[in-house]
Amino acid sequence: MVQIPQQTFRNDKTSFLSILCTDCRYHFHIKTYDTGSRALDDVEHPSHMLLPIRENPLAGSSDQTSEYYNVVANANFVCAAENCFYTVSISVMPPKFTDDQIFMLKDDTRIARNLNQARAEDPQRYLDTPDKWAAGSTIPTLVQYLQDRLKRPVGDVLRIKKRNKKFRVAFGSDFDDLLRSLGFEQKTDDDDEECWYITEPEPDTNPTEVHTRRAHLQDTLEELKLYSPAATNPAWAELLAAFSGSLPRSEADLNSGGDITEDDLALLGCLREFSPHWFSWAAILLASLCPLRREEYLDAGLRCIQQRNEEASLNIVVYKSKFDQKPLVDPQVQAAFDYFGEDGKDPDRIVAKYRAVVNGNSVDALKAQAYQHLEVISNHLNVDLLGDVARGDSLAFPTTPISSLPSGNGSRRMSVGSASRLLKVDANFTAEMIRDFAVNAVCEYFPRPFTLLTCFIRAK
Repeated sequence: MVQIPQQTFRNDKTSFLSILCTDCRYHFHIKTYDTGSRALDDVEHPSHMLLPIRENPLAGSSDQTSEYYNVVANANFVCAAENCFYTVSISVMPPKFTDDQIFMLKDDTRIARNLNQARAEDPQRYLDTPDKWAAGSTIPTLVQYLQDRLKRPVGDVLRIKKRNKKFRVAFGSDFDDLLRSLGFEQKTDDDDEECWYITEPEPDTNPTEVHTRRAHLQDTLEELKLYSPAATNPAWAELLAAFSGSLPRSEADLNSGGDITEDDLALLGCLREFSPHWFSWAAILLASLCPLRREEYLDAGLRCIQQRNEEASLNIVVYKSKFDQKPLVDPQVQAAFDYFGEDGKDPDRIVAKYRAVVNGNSVDALKAQAYQHLEVISNHLNVDLLGDVARGDSLAFPTTPISSLPSGNGSRRMSVGSASRLLKVDANFTAEMIRDFAVNAVCEYFPRPFTLLTCFIRAK
C-alpha cells in the first residue's frame, strides 16, 4: 500500500486516507469517524470490531456529478462493541491504466519501431541516435510531464511539441486516447506546430479535494511511480494508525503467528500480527453477537492464539465453559415452560397453573393452547400430567376436540403416547379393548364423552 500524501489528512475526529494497492493498482479512500467512539481499553475494548452496515452514513458527501467520480464500490462499517459508534467508510476506484496500456508503456519493441519510423521520415534528425535510444523512457517521461503540470502555478502553459525527438519515439501516436483522458489537448501553437497542451488542474489546496482533475493527476502519477525509480510513500503505518487499538504488540507475538490460517483471520476480522489478547477479545465478542456460530468463533480464536499466551487462551476456555454446562432444551419444550412460567422442576405447579388457565377461561381455543403446552411438558418429563389433570378435575379439558381447535402454534393432535397414558392402556391393545377403556374413563370422569373419544380416535 502506498499513499497519495496530498489527499491524506487527519484531525481530532476524522482520518482520511487516499491509498493505492501496489498489487492490484486499485485506489481506496478510507475515512474514519471518531465521533461517538467509545474509549479503547486493554480488556473489554482493545480495538474496534467493524461490522458492515447497509446504509451509507456519508451519502451525499461526494461529488458524484464530477467527471472524475469513478467509484465502483462503497462499503461502510460500524464498531460492534457496545456503546461504540466508531464508523468507517471505504470507497474503491479502478486503476487509471489498463493492463494493455501498462504493457505498451513498458514495451521497448514499440519504442524501437517508432525510432525506425522516425529515422525513415527524417534521417538527418536521428542520424546520431543509437538503436537503444529512448528505451524504457516512456513511463519516466510521463511522470515528469505530470509532475511539472502539478507544480506549475495557475495560468502557466505547459505544452509538448509532437515533433519533439523524445516524445516522437517514446509516445508517437500510440497513447492519444490515454493522453486525452489525462487532460492533454491536441492543438497548434503560435508557430503553427502541432502540440499537446496539458490542461491545468484546479488550484492547489491542502488537502486536495478528491474526485477532481488535480486528484486524478495525482492518482495517475502515483500509479506510474510503481514502474519507475520515483519514490513512493508507504501507507501501512498510516493505515494502522487509522484503525488504532490500545494493546501493544510484542515481537514475540509477531514472530509466533506463522501457522495462523487466512480463513481464521478473515472469520475473526484480525490481522496476523495481532496480539493473542486481541484474538481472544475478537472471538468472544463475535460469539456473543452470533450465538449460532459461537463454537466456530471460539475455536478459531484458540487456533490463532495456539500456545502463545495462556491467559488469552484461558479467557476463551472459561467463556466457552459457560455454555458447555448449559443443557440444550428443545425450543418447543422451552416455549411450553415459558407459557406456564415454570422451569419444569415442579410438575405439580405446572398442573396447578394449567387448571387455573382452563378453569378461568370459557374459550375453548385458550384451553386447547394450554392443553397442547401441557402435553409437550408431559412428554418431555415422561410424567402423566394429563392423567393427573383428568383425575383431579372433570372440567379441565376443552369441550371441542383438541385437533379441531386453532392455536398460535397451528393445529395439533393428541399423541398416541398421551392418549395411552390418559386411558391407562397399551397402544398395542385391540380397538375393542381400547374402546371399552375409553367408555369406562368417560363414565367415571367426564360428562362429555364425544370429546375424549374423538381425541383418541384422531391420535390413533
